[in-house]
Amino acid sequence: MSSNESYQSIIFYYKVLLNQKIRKIEKIEKDLKQFEKTLKSKVKKVKNPNNLLLDNLGYVYLGEDKMGLPHGLGTFEFNNEDIYFGESQHGLRHGIGSYIYFSNQDVEKNPFLIPSYSGEWFGDFKEGTGKSISTLETGENTIYEGDFAHDLHTGFGRFTKNDKDSSSEMIGYFFGGSGFEIMLEFHKDSKGNLLKDVDSGLFQYDSEKGGKELVYGIKNLSSYNNFSANLKEEKNIIKSVGENFRIAFKDYFDHDHFSQKFKLLRLKIKENTIKTLINSFKESNKNIKNKEYIDRLTSIVDIYRTIHKGSVLYEDLKNFEMIYNDFEKELKKFSKNN
Repeated sequence: MSSNESYQSIIFYYKVLLNQKIRKIEKIEKDLKQFEKTLKSKVKKVKNPNNLLLDNLGYVYLGEDKMGLPHGLGTFEFNNEDIYFGESQHGLRHGIGSYIYFSNQDVEKNPFLIPSYSGEWFGDFKEGTGKSISTLETGENTIYEGDFAHDLHTGFGRFTKNDKDSSSEMIGYFFGGSGFEIMLEFHKDSKGNLLKDVDSGLFQYDSEKGGKELVYGIKNLSSYNNFSANLKEEKNIIKSVGENFRIAFKDYFDHDHFSQKFKLLRLKIKENTIKTLINSFKESNKNIKNKEYIDRLTSIVDIYRTIHKGSVLYEDLKNFEMIYNDFEKELKKFSKNN
């Protein structure tokens, strides 16, 4: 296979994957509309009895619950005016849901856009397939449609940046919000035509030096739209290109943020810290003057926050779990002695 044929196969592979992601996002958005109808018809509009305690975590809750914690369908109303609507599990956003970032709205630069995310969640993290909308400091609005891992644009997707006169698209694999290795780019004018003075096509990224090189140019969108194959050819291309990517970029696909053991341990720690914090808030009146107790509780809160850092790896989670277990034992001692 020639270089051009290889690049064409990659472009076709990206095209098929993107269509799959878009269809999944459309289904998620449809499910969320159905969730809203279900919630209105099945859940009484009364505040959760634990809301005074949940307020210490930064929100009040309306919806289905289990043992006083959000569990099922419901709405989180955060102290900073942000809103989450969708599924939850043991007090964590988990399943399918939509988060509206009212606190991040830039009224001055983009008054008609409210940042949001609609998609899959896993243990309070954006995880799986979803769609995020946001505004850059320069005023352009951005849309990312695709995979998320550990709250970040990580996996396959499309990133689109729009301003008044033009738009740019990046399609391919991302890590931590940045394009990875081989990216398909389109740069368009306000009418949707490719710009003549900016290259569009397949680029090889240099992650070390930060540059990129055009390896296959696309002069007009019709040539991209004409990339097609019959069902058998499509399956063969998807399989072969996918396998080649996994071999060539093994370190990328083996990263902790893609692993199930990372996600499950992170979920376990988050669920445990939520339970500990809620129980501690219940007993806070007894222990509020005990400096050691407050210090221990503060450490639990630190774990709850630190676990969201993008640099956290599996070994960090193991350390968090060990620290958490030690703190949990100490907190139980305080409770017994007071």
